[in-house]
Amino acid sequence: MKRELLTEEELQIIEEAGFGKKCGIEGKTALLVIDVQNKFIGLDLPTLEAIKTSRLALGHNAWKALDPIKKVIAQCRQKDIPIIFTRAIASSRPEENPFMKKAGGAAMVLPENASDIALPIAENDIVIDKVCPSAFFRTELDEIITRLGIQTVIVTGFVTSGCVRATVIDAFSRRLNVIIPEECVQDRFPTIHEMTLLDLSLKYADVISTEQLTESLSA
Repeated sequence: MKRELLTEEELQIIEEAGFGKKCGIEGKTALLVIDVQNKFIGLDLPTLEAIKTSRLALGHNAWKALDPIKKVIAQCRQKDIPIIFTRAIASSRPEENPFMKKAGGAAMVLPENASDIALPIAENDIVIDKVCPSAFFRTELDEIITRLGIQTVIVTGFVTSGCVRATVIDAFSRRLNVIIPEECVQDRFPTIHEMTLLDLSLKYADVISTEQLTESLSA
């Protein structure tokens, strides 16, 4: 997070108002892997090049996050922490998904395997399909979180300012502790990525390094 993007007055407001306190990991934990799909990854190229073959691709930005995400997934499997993947799919009723209008709808250029999750899915992992940004909106995630007795969610995936942000806010609204390992989320817009992480860290989540998360889960 780049606090240097803020003015001195804004930094003083954060300090004096008390924003950004850490909540930590409490109780049973689950890992959310948000929309790590081929259409959001694309080729390992600068974003302007990657979107020529997959219009939603993050390119280099997504590829930077893949290894850290894999590392967190591996550790969560070792700790028997439930892993929940989400997959953004096209609705059979496009009017249900306003994003399709904002982002060009059916005109998007996408590869044939666009919706495929780009990471291996284990037998005990859970996969949830969604048509809107939040993983909680009109999905079974709320029920799953309640049934498993989850109190903390680790949120990873794409994109920081979109589906990650929406999911984080909905998780926070459900009184869950939210942890974001910052190397494990990415966006097609680096400046917006940094500002979103900063904003989330002040009000809705603990934004920590993947190394810090590894240490916390190993404790």
